Amino acid sequence: MDTSRIAITALDYKGMHYVGNRVANLRAFGVPDDAMLPGVKATLKDMVDAAAERERAAIATLGPGQAMEYQEAQAQAEAALAAPATASLSLYPMLAASVGIDIDPQTGAVAAAVVGIAGQLMASKAA
Repeated sequence: MDTSRIAITALDYKGMHYVGNRVANLRAFGVPDDAMLPGVKATLKDMVDAAAERERAAIATLGPGQAMEYQEAQAQAEAALAAPATASLSLYPMLAASVGIDIDPQTGAVAAAVVGIAGQLMASKAA
């Protein structure tokens, strides 16, 4: 990957403070690659996170808090499907919130739907 076009948010090197410079420009200023490496890693991580969020947005609601809600709903759905005889609304509040809105409480469709969406998320991660 050509990193010369990656912009580093901020970098301090030998008493100089660089803001928003591309790797190629920093090299021209005499900044060695090893001094830029932490900034390049941070920028690449942010790019990967943004791409993952876009992929997730195609099948789920945006936001880190929402991601945690989906993880909890998935865990509750898997637990409810594993022990349907003992499942109750009080044991699975994330699933209970959807009952009567978009869930059939008689068929367990909420758990199956949540697990299905989780499978789609995992498949998009693997791709």
